[in-house]
Amino acid sequence: CTHLLSHQDSLYAVAERYQVDWVTVWSLNSGLVHPDKGTQPGLSIFYAHPFLLREGETAATVLARFGIADEQGQRLNPGKVLNSMTAGDTLCVAPVWRAVVDRMGEP
Repeated sequence: CTHLLSHQDSLYAVAERYQVDWVTVWSLNSGLVHPDKGTQPGLSIFYAHPFLLREGETAATVLARFGIADEQGQRLNPGKVLNSMTAGDTLCVAPVWRAVVDRMGEP
């Protein structure tokens, strides 16, 4: 759930690459005091929350819980085969808050 910054990267560019909100990227990286400063090449930053799958959970159920579409889930987890993840695997999630709030109270 991390991205290694290059010379061209900014928080906005990282957010665009993973299709998340730049404020989410900024909030996940408390060491960055200002979104336009402190992003030097070689710095590893979070673009999503690491979520440890528990027994009985699948990537699909967790992504749905956070309002994340399958395509977005794959973008957040490059190189991972989501439908074969099991308990103990780490899934990267960047909640779509509007979808989460809209389904409050639903299982």
